[in-house]
Amino acid sequence: MAEKRRGWFDWLFERRDEGGETYFVPIVKLSDDSGISLDASDIEIGAVELKDHTTDDRARIAATDTIAEGDIAVAVHDPVAGVTSGAAVITDANGTIQQYLRGLVALWIAGLKASEAHIGSIGEHTAAVDVTPTLTVAGAYAANDFVGTSATPMTFAGCARVNAGTGLIYRVELVDYAKQSIAGELWLFNTAPAGLPADNAAFTITDADAKQCIGVVSFNTYYASALNSVSPVGNLTIGFKCLAGSMDLYGVFVTRGAPTYATGDLTFRLICVQD
Repeated sequence: MAEKRRGWFDWLFERRDEGGETYFVPIVKLSDDSGISLDASDIEIGAVELKDHTTDDRARIAATDTIAEGDIAVAVHDPVAGVTSGAAVITDANGTIQQYLRGLVALWIAGLKASEAHIGSIGEHTAAVDVTPTLTVAGAYAANDFVGTSATPMTFAGCARVNAGTGLIYRVELVDYAKQSIAGELWLFNTAPAGLPADNAAFTITDADAKQCIGVVSFNTYYASALNSVSPVGNLTIGFKCLAGSMDLYGVFVTRGAPTYATGDLTFRLICVQD
């Protein structure tokens, strides 16, 4: 009877019959005819071997968070505790995954700070800016007089959202605490006019200042209470652009009647849509 040829299964497992049951126990046959040989440097049967595909060098497992360039290794560390020794990378410089993630977190935190650096914007920004001028002379005014601080315009601070910003004035209001309810005009500028007269003197501006005027708002209709009156002017479309380094506009009030005002009797409000 011919001897049964041994297959690969017979070289790897030994059959044992005990108590009426059959077991197969893993073994390694190291006989000359087995065709199998093991030495200290080989990967055991059933393991996964990682090698460099060009040199056939095995990769090592390194307990670290960094690997040198050209090092054939796999870096491992505690995934729960993490590693924070690497500096955050927020540019396109080389870095580990951990450094890039720390860089993303750093940029995200920095982006939460108040800033005009943002991607897009939905909706409009509206600003209401009030000014109550100081009257240098005050008292009784004649028609066409300048009303305000001598040679100085009112400053409407923060009409724009940013320096050199643009926007639209769509409503202006005058509150008359003295209840004079006299017609007048608010002349608006994007730069402070330099040639203004004294308070309670005839209104005049230079040609250069007139060129900087962005609009004139007339107050003709007043709504009065027992103590004061208000003149709102809406549906305006006065576009503006502030100067470099400025978010402000400037105003000059001219009376077209003969009121009597003291400091604190007038408040002007600009309502602006900011770009």
